[in-house]
Amino acid sequence: VFSMCGTACAALAAAAEGMKLESEIQNSIMTRYFYYQVANVYVSLGLGSIATSIHAIINHPRNILSILGAALPSVSTYFVALVIIKTFTALPLEMLRVFDLISIVGVLSCSDKKKTPRRELRSGAFADPPMLYGWCYPNIMMVLMIMVAYSCIAPLLMPFCVVFFGFAYLMYKYQLLYVYINDYQSGGFMWYAVFDRSMAALIMANVTLLGYYLIRLTYDIGAMYFLVPLPFLLVYFWRYCDSRFKQQALVG
Repeated sequence: VFSMCGTACAALAAAAEGMKLESEIQNSIMTRYFYYQVANVYVSLGLGSIATSIHAIINHPRNILSILGAALPSVSTYFVALVIIKTFTALPLEMLRVFDLISIVGVLSCSDKKKTPRRELRSGAFADPPMLYGWCYPNIMMVLMIMVAYSCIAPLLMPFCVVFFGFAYLMYKYQLLYVYINDYQSGGFMWYAVFDRSMAALIMANVTLLGYYLIRLTYDIGAMYFLVPLPFLLVYFWRYCDSRFKQQALVG
């Protein structure tokens, strides 16, 4: 009896260690993907502004700040096209799972159902797909990053982002209920990672808006001065949420 209990405890400990390792892997993937998307969004924002106004900058180099400030909202058309493509191309492909369907059809065409055991029909290409948080979360957070960055600079971008989140909610809800399975339980660890990156995206968007006001040389607008303490308030709120909820939840 004692040996059986020891074996069971060892198995549970190994399973818990495997769950922790899997959650750390997904978090590492999401972290690197997030940094890549930050660079992608803000490099596109800066280089797009320069590319659309390069001739005006060459002809009037003294007015470079005002030229860049006027060109910055025009880059939103690129992000509008990106959000539309994600809404009506990436989300339907995720819903249809075309590549998984191709792999299943390929395996079925090369195998004999009468001679294939039931265990093989539930593994490999036929196995229930796991929820890859490290891949799914960054795709949603990229749209969130674009939305908060351009919410005040180009507000017409907001409706397209709202449509994306509506379709994404319906698609991922269906996938989580009927398609994906959870190979592990991390106790909500991924949510804290998503919250931290969402707060970082919000702070960067606030700094971007403040820089936009400075580029446009709008020192006489009162809204610019209200933006100055906002990043510090967001950092305070971020730290408060970590101390009030995250630390207690992880300890518990």
